Amino acid sequence: IIIAPMFLLCARWQGTALGGIKSVMRQGLGDRAREISDQVTRSLQEHRLRITTLTKQPRLLTYAREAAQSGPPLDDGLKIDLTAFLISHYKEYSALIIINRKGKPLFKLEPWESNGAPRAVYTDEDFTSEDAVSAPGSLANTPKDQIFVSEVQQDMRGPHVKLIAPLRDAENNVTSALVIKLRAEELLTAAAGPRIPEAPDRYSPAAVILSPGGVVLYSTDQA
Repeated sequence: IIIAPMFLLCARWQGTALGGIKSVMRQGLGDRAREISDQVTRSLQEHRLRITTLTKQPRLLTYAREAAQSGPPLDDGLKIDLTAFLISHYKEYSALIIINRKGKPLFKLEPWESNGAPRAVYTDEDFTSEDAVSAPGSLANTPKDQIFVSEVQQDMRGPHVKLIAPLRDAENNVTSALVIKLRAEELLTAAAGPRIPEAPDRYSPAAVILSPGGVVLYSTDQA
């Protein structure tokens, strides 16, 4: 008669404690997810500001005006400017592409390392299907300084996000667009933190970020 109530009390306490732990864990996970999401938003805003500043460079404005008629040749000054921009951010950006209003690439710059020094490769032909960009249908009506952000996409260089900045002529008409391929891993590392070094003798919680299709885009756990 006495044991039953004590057992019930013990079971009730255990259930309450377990429920409290689960609640705390859910709250902690929810807070962590919001923290990562907010940091991604802040990081994307920083990239938007950086790219918007680039689109206002005089040489790129001149190129945009000429692109209204056809794909103009890239002059050496603009090539140097864009190469310098890409090299200075080569760990974050896997490509810089200029497209026309239909999304067809006009030229592309890709970073690579030679003897530990970053460089950029230029091409204006033999583009692959990965270089084509599905420009938003509302590109021509985009408000000034607005930059489109794509969903996470996958190609031979890994998952990335495309940042698409419209380029305009003197009459403010969109003639082309600047496309920056932002490495998803760099974006998520800044938000979720660096990867955790392998340490089999201790446990550390890991942040894992999945695509809508269930593909692991980033994990702080190196394993």
